[in-house]
Amino acid sequence: MMHTLPCPFCGSTISQSIEIDAEQWAIYCVQCNCIGPARTSAASAIDIWNERHQAEQQRGSDCLP
Repeated sequence: MMHTLPCPFCGSTISQSIEIDAEQWAIYCVQCNCIGPARTSAASAIDIWNERHQAEQQRGSDCLP
């Protein structure tokens, strides 16, 4: 099984892949009951779970006025 990153909401490292129906898989956080987006395979459900949005750094945010 592929490694999953911690839950983006609660930080828990306890998650599992679940079969939603015959053609849909998702990652489920056991701690906060968050369910990731459904995908057509467990591997692709893990891939999308592991994606994280990178916040854009504002230009000049470290500059003093």
